[in-house]
Amino acid sequence: MSTAVENVPGFGPKLCGALYAWRQSVEAGFKFNPATGVDKRDIDKIEHEITVERRKLEQSVRTGYEELKQLHGRVVNARAQLLGPVETAYAEYLQADENYKAVSR
Repeated sequence: MSTAVENVPGFGPKLCGALYAWRQSVEAGFKFNPATGVDKRDIDKIEHEITVERRKLEQSVRTGYEELKQLHGRVVNARAQLLGPVETAYAEYLQADENYKAVSR
């Protein structure tokens, strides 16, 4: 069975085996006591970390969206500026091709 750990460059069977053994020892030593529950400070800390990460991701998405809008505007503008010269060049190409065909007969 392949795991993400085994796909890490430089993590061979020996190191993976050591990591799996360490994980198993930690798991074996863990005993959850439902009577005491989870410390509210731990929950608050995790919720804070999630909130901070969510805000970062949301800002990144907003920034990316604005950058894409600007890029789209630049592409549309460039296309509009290039349309005339491209159409002219294509018409000249077609005419040159017809001229070549007429001369080559």
